[in-house]
Amino acid sequence: MMSLTYLTVNDKNVQNHLAYQRVDGDLNKPGIVFLSGYASDMTATKATFLLNKCKEENRSYVCFDYRGCGASYGDTSFLQGGIGAWYRDACAVLEHLTNPQQKQILVGSSMGGWIALKLSAMGSLYHSRIHALIGIAAAPDFTEDLMWHGLSKEQQTILTNEGLLPLEENRPPITWHLIEEGRRNLVLDKPLTLDCPLHLLQGKQDNSVPWQGAERILTHVTAPQKQVTWIADGDHRLSRPNDLTLLWETIAAHSN
Repeated sequence: MMSLTYLTVNDKNVQNHLAYQRVDGDLNKPGIVFLSGYASDMTATKATFLLNKCKEENRSYVCFDYRGCGASYGDTSFLQGGIGAWYRDACAVLEHLTNPQQKQILVGSSMGGWIALKLSAMGSLYHSRIHALIGIAAAPDFTEDLMWHGLSKEQQTILTNEGLLPLEENRPPITWHLIEEGRRNLVLDKPLTLDCPLHLLQGKQDNSVPWQGAERILTHVTAPQKQVTWIADGDHRLSRPNDLTLLWETIAAHSN
């Protein structure tokens, strides 16, 4: 059974209790903060893999569930969440659950890559604490570029007028609130400068986030170092044993 602890976040008169797991490891190495994807949680394969690996290797680590997601609970449901609120959750985790004297490697999966870019960008309160950013099928601005522009005109009209668009295949409905929140937090619509290395892991067989998105991120972002590792047969999840091995090797390469 997973042992959970909770961080209480009071944000704009709304209270939520964020479930998290933490490993207190060697302070001489950068810590690792895992940022989950949209509608995911810390029971997923990559988060669990990193938790166990950090325990084995005495690495500091934090993973958590955004408000309205997973084991977190409080005043916000999943459909009331959005990029801004989930970004503020990540800020609270960095503020309260990591050592201020220890730099962190952000590992952002899909939507988590968007949040990691916001945390690492020059101007963020936390950019100086970020040692490196590793994006796994990173999906900045996906609510606009993939969700909104992936809808038909009829679907856009329904969403705009009714505020909610049900989807098939057990996918959560899209809310107008999510689209609006996304527009307020876009990162690829303006210059984006990092003062830490950026390393993207991207599958060429990703059917959720087109691989061309990784090229767009590299072109748009200014960073001291930036690169992408392509996985020719990789899908969106990148959770196979060989994918996880590559992820850990990438973290190790940015740990000095």
